Amino acid sequence: MLNWLGTLRSSFERKSGGKSLPSQVEESLKREKLTSLPSKEKAAAFLDENRFADALIQYENLIEIDDKDAASFMGLAYVHEQMQAFDAAKKNLAIVLQLTPDEPDAYFMLARIAAARNQKEEAIKCFENLLNKAPRFEIGYESYSFFLFQERKIESALDVIDRGLKCFPENANFHLIRGNLNTSKGAYDSALFDFDRAVHLEPSSVSANFRLADTHHSLQNWNSALEYYNKTLVLDVNNFRALVK
Repeated sequence: MLNWLGTLRSSFERKSGGKSLPSQVEESLKREKLTSLPSKEKAAAFLDENRFADALIQYENLIEIDDKDAASFMGLAYVHEQMQAFDAAKKNLAIVLQLTPDEPDAYFMLARIAAARNQKEEAIKCFENLLNKAPRFEIGYESYSFFLFQERKIESALDVIDRGLKCFPENANFHLIRGNLNTSKGAYDSALFDFDRAVHLEPSSVSANFRLADTHHSLQNWNSALEYYNKTLVLDVNNFRALVK
């Protein structure tokens, strides 16, 4: 359609001595041009479909249009991270932080990249930087504690979750994570309290009910274990682990 309109423009201008196109044709041309432009909506749709190469083109074109758009640089960094082009991702994150110095998503991605590269000290530094600058960045506590757990730093992971619970005391998942950490070091009484709190906050959580049942089982609280295994099966009838207990 765009080529046809371009031909029409030239023809009309020759016949009219260079006068402008009729307004309705100009509007059609404008609409066609706009639909061909890159957009954040297109980029996001490509990301949803894991079409990273297409998303990459969208974000690069958006940056050509506006090289001060931090959101587009952030999107480009995310695409690079997903493609494991970590140096390129960090380059774009540096630009994001120049444009918006307190952007928590940028610090979070830097921490994820360091963790993926097994740069342990750098990952800890980035996570700490993130939570110091953005203590309300909820997912940061979860990711940081999981990283520390993988590094077998259980007490440090517990400290991180406790910091998170000071900000988000009603976060059921934080209590679930805390229970799992306590279980990993054999502190079943503490884990029992954590899982019980998680179930109280989120009664429909399959994981919380199952972990509470399992902890009662470990402590030989047979009746309570049976109660929460049954609750798990009510929530998830195909939960094989609860069924075989």
